[in-house]
Amino acid sequence: MNITKQNEQKYLLRFLTYRHDEINYDLIEFNEIIHYDNDPPDFIIKTKDKSISLEITTLNVYTGISKRQFSMDNVVKKSIKKIDSELPDRYSLKLGEGLGLKKLEMNEDKLAEQIFHIIKNFNKIVKHEKKIDYIDEIRKLKSNRYLIGFQNETGDNFGLFISKIKSKQSNGGVATIAIEYTNNYDIVEKTINKKEKKLLDYKVNYNQNYLLLVVDPFVVKGSIFNFDDKFYKHKFKTNFDKIFLLEINCGNNYKITELEIN
Repeated sequence: MNITKQNEQKYLLRFLTYRHDEINYDLIEFNEIIHYDNDPPDFIIKTKDKSISLEITTLNVYTGISKRQFSMDNVVKKSIKKIDSELPDRYSLKLGEGLGLKKLEMNEDKLAEQIFHIIKNFNKIVKHEKKIDYIDEIRKLKSNRYLIGFQNETGDNFGLFISKIKSKQSNGGVATIAIEYTNNYDIVEKTINKKEKKLLDYKVNYNQNYLLLVVDPFVVKGSIFNFDDKFYKHKFKTNFDKIFLLEINCGNNYKITELEIN
């Protein structure tokens, strides 16, 4: 199962079972869930007296920043894979980038190799026993965490936050740089319209058709979405019977709202 499908199952579980003050919809009493891998819809929810189709999609705006953030995330994953296969210690890594980028494109393999080389020599670097030309800064932070500033081959600046961990596997991610969008009516409407094209293929087969929109900062790179009371009162035009908005914040907290529709 690919990552997208794994995430969709996570969102479905939250949508159907989440109990919290931050829910603004009637929970569905379901008897069975059917998952389609290839054909729409994403899921079929069977209740006592009806069959509901559920389409799930994340809100996103793809920009040059988004592309670079995804690429940096790939770099961290490649670095971790090499670290865990070749080195005895495990690390927590977070990769950030400086301003004034010379190129949006990067050579992921070369950058991952640089990071591996830093980790491989980590003990000597922090003790100033080994000097590496492309490293500009070494700073000790709280809780035995270090920041190592370095440059890649094109002269872009990166900051690598490193700490040793007691774990079977290393972990890591990207320090996000993002464009913030507030309310985002156009983005939401475009996403709904795109999903309605699929709706035409299967609408006749189900009693009701639902759409779950997801804001997930752990999946979407380069975009932050915020909504206020005015947004939640807006009526969206749609052929879906119900539309829900699942918001996940950086603290992994959830808010689920049934949106107003015409």
